[in-house]
Amino acid sequence: MTSESSNPAGGIKLTDTAIIGRTMSEYSAMFSLAAHDMEGENILDFAAGCSSFCAEANAMGYKVTAADRIYGSNHETIESAFSRDMDVVMGQMPELMHMYRWDGPFKNLGDLIDQRKRAFSAFIRDFRAYGDLRYVHCRLPHTGFEDKRFTLCLISHFLFLYEHILDIRFHVDVLSEALRIASKEVRVFPLVNFKGRQASILSPVMEELNARGYYCHIRKTDYEFVKNGNEMLVVSTRV
Repeated sequence: MTSESSNPAGGIKLTDTAIIGRTMSEYSAMFSLAAHDMEGENILDFAAGCSSFCAEANAMGYKVTAADRIYGSNHETIESAFSRDMDVVMGQMPELMHMYRWDGPFKNLGDLIDQRKRAFSAFIRDFRAYGDLRYVHCRLPHTGFEDKRFTLCLISHFLFLYEHILDIRFHVDVLSEALRIASKEVRVFPLVNFKGRQASILSPVMEELNARGYYCHIRKTDYEFVKNGNEMLVVSTRV
């Protein structure tokens, strides 16, 4: 999924999206999701990768579905991709430690690696157990979901972060699709790119969505690992 190039001054460098997931506790902080925010909701984790949010949330009685292109592969292929991408990403981290905060969700690089592996282990167990019941194969920007199938869509570490390989049109198309299938709103985190700067395409994407009649606003969150990367975009059809 990824290829590596040394880039000590400019952040992690990837030429494709990485198969590295996050935990439910991270999702709760990234997307400002308290327990009462999830009760009665039908949530889609859009471009979910190998995050354990779907597995953990369903185990707690919440209704969450995950969608990603990797779910068309078997678990052995996904495990291999995760291992390869972890080597690529974590191999670059020692030269980039200054870009991150180590007084929040992670205390050091070893802690980060351990938590990423725990997230993957929880995901892959659930993926093997529930397969198509919870994990839907789709290749963005299009999905096979019917209109307003979900109430809330979450998009973690995909849009804006990868602005160097995903253009404005793709961002708008993915968000339009998410808004088609979500009856309430879409939340996107983070809004920075791999250099730790606000994505340059954020403003034009918001302008295009506003022109289409959607309401966009940026909200601070309690999650900050990349320095200054503590904002999410909230998009809805309601002001």
